[in-house]
Amino acid sequence: MEAANYTLGWHLVAFLDVLGQREKFRQLRLPKTSEEYLTVQEVLRDTVGFVSSLRAVFRKEFEAFEAGVVNSQAGAERLFHPNFLGFSDSFIASVPLRNNDEHLTPNIRIFSTLSAACIVTLTSLASKHALRGGIEVGLATELSQGEIYGSALERAYLLESREADYPRVLIGDELWRYLSLGLGETEKLSTPAALILRKLIRREMELTTLDADGRRILDYLGPGIANISTSRQANTLVKPAYQFVLDQQKHWLSKRNTQLSGRYAILRQYFESRLPLWGIGDPHMTKETVEHLNRIETVIGEAKRLLSRHGYPDTLRTVILAGCLDQMIEHHEAMLLLIRNGKVGSAFTLARSIVESMYRGLWLNFCGTDAQVEQFERKDELPLTMAEMADAIDEKYRAEGFFADLKKRAWPALNSYTHTGMLQLGRRFTGHKVQPSYRDSEIIAVTTTMTTCILLLASKFLAVQNYPEDSREMETLLGTYGPAARQNPTSGA
Repeated sequence: MEAANYTLGWHLVAFLDVLGQREKFRQLRLPKTSEEYLTVQEVLRDTVGFVSSLRAVFRKEFEAFEAGVVNSQAGAERLFHPNFLGFSDSFIASVPLRNNDEHLTPNIRIFSTLSAACIVTLTSLASKHALRGGIEVGLATELSQGEIYGSALERAYLLESREADYPRVLIGDELWRYLSLGLGETEKLSTPAALILRKLIRREMELTTLDADGRRILDYLGPGIANISTSRQANTLVKPAYQFVLDQQKHWLSKRNTQLSGRYAILRQYFESRLPLWGIGDPHMTKETVEHLNRIETVIGEAKRLLSRHGYPDTLRTVILAGCLDQMIEHHEAMLLLIRNGKVGSAFTLARSIVESMYRGLWLNFCGTDAQVEQFERKDELPLTMAEMADAIDEKYRAEGFFADLKKRAWPALNSYTHTGMLQLGRRFTGHKVQPSYRDSEIIAVTTTMTTCILLLASKFLAVQNYPEDSREMETLLGTYGPAARQNPTSGA
């Protein structure tokens, strides 16, 4: 046996599996009649033919991405697509994470892998085939060109086979750690290569999201894909994929299979939270509003990243502030989910809680004494009215009456929306019909204000925690959405 040298290194591996193929294939028998022959051919087209065509979609996405990269870089000759291998009804893409050019090439390949996996997942669902997967980083070696062997492949396979549970693609913890560390390193540098890499890693991270159970997944319907897609793809991929999910949930409900119907119910929720990004869902929501919601979602995601970069002291004041911020962010995420599903009134009821949390947080952060903070913990009440709190915040933060003025202007409307007042009730009708009539301008105004409340508290919290650079970066985000972004169009880049 000929001796060979193998190189062990870090690799990213994406393992995707088309579900239900083996069950269909097990039913096949050699045909004895013309009718049986036609049946066999139909099954083969739905199994072998489909898997073959899905492999072609994978390769096409890789080639299209690579052509774009090469065309954008004069003289580029390197291959930017990942290694790819098809095995039965599974697909394996791998990327060696070698650092030959400041991690630029590996991350270009990672982005190619993630974006191709998004399109393949959508294509599979639109073709009425469920798909599951896992993407992870680990140690491995190459047995031959494109064939990976080692724990990286095992980790990706286990994510798919044991942890994903239903049609989704799980993102492994090591991959997320790799991206987070890479982003942190680029933020320490100002070289052209570091700036390019920082933008690329952020785009990679935008192709993921947290699922209902807290697991990180491939966000194949999210802003990272929707913003670069066309209306044709919405019609040919997203709509039929959504219909397949609905049909599967209905089918398994009729079979009284609560496990499978429940899994498709979760998948349906994911789809319905993302459909407005593709112009599907609420027909009254304009493209401007959809783009605005996408933008503020990205902004809050960036705020969460800045907040998570540090450890904080385990003091009562800091713990309370962390809780305030976390609750505000959860309400913000819930507002977007409700608005995208046409439940604007319910979304607006959360606005008062976000604003009130900002005032409480700002006061506890820098105005209240230790004794007052302890009293708040014991009695669950603050020793000031909202108006008094606003005045104290203006004085301490030298805000020149901003918070007192905001309270006077916004508080009555916020109470009306929360307590089913006339602002809320008046928008439950369109003419003489009981049909909500919230205007896009109102949605943009309310969500802009809520986003600003979170950023203001987060910025002041970081400043008090002695992270001035991150505090300033948080403040910079204020100019990247809403009217401020329209006045400075380059601010959101």
